[in-house]
Amino acid sequence: MIKVFLIVNNSGKIRIRRFYDEVEFARQQQIEQKLILLTSKLSPNSCNFFKDLDGIYDKKCKIVMRFFGTLYFIAIIDEDESELGVLDLIQNIVDLMDKIFDNACEL
Repeated sequence: MIKVFLIVNNSGKIRIRRFYDEVEFARQQQIEQKLILLTSKLSPNSCNFFKDLDGIYDKKCKIVMRFFGTLYFIAIIDEDESELGVLDLIQNIVDLMDKIFDNACEL
C-alpha cells in the first residue's frame, strides 16, 4: 500500500503531496523535509528504491523515487508493495502529465 506520494522539484519545492494514512501536520512536514534532503543528496543515476532504514516514515517501509526532468516522484510504500509496480505507476503518471501539459518538468 502506498503511504505517501510526493512530487518535488529540484529546488525542494513540493508540487504535489498526498498522505494516505492519518499523519499529524507537523509529522508530515518532518517527513517531507527529510525526503527533500534525501533527494538533494542523490544523483539521477542512483538506485530507485531502498528501505527506510533511517525511519523517515517507518522502518518497515520502502522509499521509491524516480527523477524526470526537474521533478522527483517519491512514494513511501509498505514492505508488501512491489517496488517495480510503483515505478510503473510513476511512469504512467509522467506519461499522463506529458499528454496533459506537453512536458512533465519545470523549466
